[in-house]
Amino acid sequence: MSVLLLALVVGGLLAVWFARDTSHAIPDLVGLEQGEALNTISEFDWEETVVLEASDDVPVGEVIRTDPAAGGRLDVGDAFTIVVSTGPAPRALPELVGLDVEQATAALSELALVLEIGAQPFDEVVPVGEVVSWTVPDQPGLVAGDTVLPGTPVVVVVSAGPAPRVVPDLTGLTPADAQATLEGLGLVAAPLPDEFSPTVSVGAIARQDPAPGTEVPRGATVSFAVSLGPDLVVVPPLADLGVDEARAALEAAGLVLGQVKGDPAGVNVLAEVNGVSIGADASFPRGTVVDLTFAVPAPPPVETTPTSAPPG
Repeated sequence: MSVLLLALVVGGLLAVWFARDTSHAIPDLVGLEQGEALNTISEFDWEETVVLEASDDVPVGEVIRTDPAAGGRLDVGDAFTIVVSTGPAPRALPELVGLDVEQATAALSELALVLEIGAQPFDEVVPVGEVVSWTVPDQPGLVAGDTVLPGTPVVVVVSAGPAPRVVPDLTGLTPADAQATLEGLGLVAAPLPDEFSPTVSVGAIARQDPAPGTEVPRGATVSFAVSLGPDLVVVPPLADLGVDEARAALEAAGLVLGQVKGDPAGVNVLAEVNGVSIGADASFPRGTVVDLTFAVPAPPPVETTPTSAPPG
């Protein structure tokens, strides 16, 4: 009887043992450090596996997720995976040469990299605003395809375009020489109508625009006018003219009446330029001052009629 009772007791204990619940609720481990997370589940006797994974959002060493996720239950010996962050994934550097600053900035921002503008040298070939070269300051030997961490600065060298040109002095050159000089500087020659010049010989450049020494961009236009020489006018006939008549004749010819000498009530008897007597048909630059001397003509001699002797 006692043996039977003992058997019943042992059987009941075994039934209770085998009938007990050996599963455990899966806790929320996301955001915990790897060591803390493993300690939390150490008494559950699960088959734990730690998987490392890059993450831009979860700090290094913290749990990103678990498999199964929190909320379920696992029995003793069941598999349980913890995914732990290794920090941000390295970024492959893109090629930036040939992009403009906006495009380069967008390419780097997409990779969480930072664009910094460095030198901006003049370049005769690369358009203004385009990336000429780039480098990673902390690792200057890196090239496109090499990897860096997010937040790494990338310094770009950006073209300022062609250097400005200083307009040369074209005065006195022939048109052909002036054009060759301008073309050699990457400038464009634009002839103006020929014009008179009191100082520049016929056929040479007398005037230009812009003035010598002006800075202009490559491809700018420089205009120039070729000298026709001095603007000469002919002195009109002035002899026997009064002051007002002489002034009008000089002005119509492009000359200027200077000093009026002698008797202004008379007629012109002498014309001078710079103290030198001149005659009609002489040529002078337009605007030359002509001094005139006036005199009242002597009255014509009075003719006398011979008288006859009275008859004797």
